[in-house]
Amino acid sequence: MNRLKPLLVVMLAVGCSQQSESSRAQLDEASRALMSQCPLHIRDVLDDGSLAKLPFIRPQHVARLDAASKSYSEEGPGILVTLTTDGEDRMRGHSERRVGHKVAVFCGTMEISRPTISAPFSNHFKVELSEEEA
Repeated sequence: MNRLKPLLVVMLAVGCSQQSESSRAQLDEASRALMSQCPLHIRDVLDDGSLAKLPFIRPQHVARLDAASKSYSEEGPGILVTLTTDGEDRMRGHSERRVGHKVAVFCGTMEISRPTISAPFSNHFKVELSEEEA
């Protein structure tokens, strides 16, 4: 996961600068690089703590990944996820049925977060990296 840190730092620096045409192009390029190094997928965590066999969100459902700035000082680094239309539909339906349940978020084969679905959602969400992955 340490390979993602430099990309997240660059994306935050470019994202915080004035939004010129070239900085937007740099952000787009950084997003593509992050997506290629971090094929994101999300699987259900079953009641016994094991993982569902298949992910309900796969890399083809992800339209964009961006570095997320901290909302408060104790918050860890994170990734903003934007889903495709198909991914948005899948996430909405899935999160409506699974409020209160955990999901496991993976970057390739490495689990990076295990949040609980607190309310139905569909698109533009943040994945906070767990302490050991940051």
